[in-house]
Amino acid sequence: DRREDGSKVRQEDFCQLAQQRSSEKYDGSAELCVRIVKRFASEPGIELIKLYKHLVFSWWIGNGDLHLKNLSLLVDDSGVIRLTPAYDLLSTRLVIPDDELAMPVCGRDQKLKHTTWLKLAAYAGIQKRAAIRVLRDQVDALPESLELVDRSYLNKEMKQTLRELLEKRTEILVQVDAS
Repeated sequence: DRREDGSKVRQEDFCQLAQQRSSEKYDGSAELCVRIVKRFASEPGIELIKLYKHLVFSWWIGNGDLHLKNLSLLVDDSGVIRLTPAYDLLSTRLVIPDDELAMPVCGRDQKLKHTTWLKLAAYAGIQKRAAIRVLRDQVDALPESLELVDRSYLNKEMKQTLRELLEKRTEILVQVDAS
């Protein structure tokens, strides 16, 4: 939220944009985030795809701490309002084994299916073809992601946990081709 010269960039997190207190950062949903982007983004169609990718990726890696304060919109120098680059991306499942989503997707915070993601895309007004492309891109990221896990500084147990999670969730997303 700073420029190279140190000046601030105007940025508002989704908790602020939803007019909720910081203490209510876990009182959100993917659908609320969609509504925020539709209301405030200069080019909502583009930003909704970016939000969708962010939500899918966070679920895929087991990020149970994606809440309203971890998503923000910023105003760039030309006045365009868009999503900030993703931040605070981590796999909470590595330290909290049963950690589920902080923000439900289509009313679910666990046991999401490929149909859940397609339903969210439809809610957001994302064309099914575009949604399927996002899900397939995530599936295609598995081999390289597993290599990164193997090269990481995680201990052996955490590497195995993360590998299993990514493989399991990729299998869920692969089912999109069967629908």
